[in-house]
Amino acid sequence: MSVRALRFVAWAAGISFASLAYGNVIYTYQGNTFDPSWIVGTAFTADDSVTGLVEFDSQPTPGGSFDASNVVAFSFAAGPVTITQSSLNLDLQDFSFQFDAFGNIQDWNVLVNTLRSNDPDDIYTEIATATNVTDQSVDLAFIAVVPVTDESIAYRWDLPGTWSVVPEPSTLVLWLLASVAGASVMFWRTRQRS
Repeated sequence: MSVRALRFVAWAAGISFASLAYGNVIYTYQGNTFDPSWIVGTAFTADDSVTGLVEFDSQPTPGGSFDASNVVAFSFAAGPVTITQSSLNLDLQDFSFQFDAFGNIQDWNVLVNTLRSNDPDDIYTEIATATNVTDQSVDLAFIAVVPVTDESIAYRWDLPGTWSVVPEPSTLVLWLLASVAGASVMFWRTRQRS
């Protein structure tokens, strides 16, 4: 591999690292299945759980925190309920996240719901997930037809779900470039020996 090619690989890796520091970051949430003894109504089952996705406007600072002002987009679902930033009648969006020293979400409070009105065809929905290192955790989903003809609610207490960061494209490019550079160096060394 030529010096020019090695310089290009180093430049591309530097650009990838720089974009990691300034780009949006996406975390996904996977809750545990609802506790059958805490399900009321027919909308949710013991196979359902809270799942979600939150896109932040920047990389978190290790040990730092984010709130609703850092959220660019979100989507949470549980059973038949899905609430996103573009949901009709979106009412409350409460977000609070604490990050550990490695940028992982360790404490969180998420509450999203749609407005409740007196429209007979209106459906009120709510999804919440929260945990605290010193306190308990809860995943909750609620759905009600207004006026209240059918209400369903489901909980999962004291068994928090997990958050995972989604690698952004520049991370994947960096891994690819590192693999190509490593293979090129190995090829160059074997060619030099022969």
